[in-house]
Amino acid sequence: MQYKLMTTAMKKAFALTAILLTILLPNNAHHLDEADKIIGLWLTQCKDGNVEIFKVGNKYHGRLKWATDMYNTDKTSKIDINNPDPRLKNRPIHNFVFMNDFEYKDGIWDNGKIYDARTGESYDCFMKYVNGKIIIRAYIGMHVFGRSEEWDRIK
Repeated sequence: MQYKLMTTAMKKAFALTAILLTILLPNNAHHLDEADKIIGLWLTQCKDGNVEIFKVGNKYHGRLKWATDMYNTDKTSKIDINNPDPRLKNRPIHNFVFMNDFEYKDGIWDNGKIYDARTGESYDCFMKYVNGKIIIRAYIGMHVFGRSEEWDRIK
């Protein structure tokens, strides 16, 4: 009889655990799906470049996969000649990470940096996902002092 009572108690505990997991896990999974939905390949607003957004740990980054002007006439990758750091002036721009350290919170990927190889300048940056596109806002100091681009998903 005592064995039967323990079995009933165990069944109730198991059922309660299953109900709690059913309620709690989808909410957490939704948050993960929400944060990771920017991962993939994106076409820049001017249609002159492809950027791969990827995740390392809890931070999101972007690398240049293709651009209309990324190769020299001899098919070698152009280099980062405008970089203010002399040690980085010879790095190829193909596949280099130029977006760094974005953190997801409440629908925005914020606290990131974006580097413009054409000018050698770095900017504070955040991203938003709107209607299947990402909006990139690069700025200096305050959000109002900057410019935005809208990128389309490739895959």
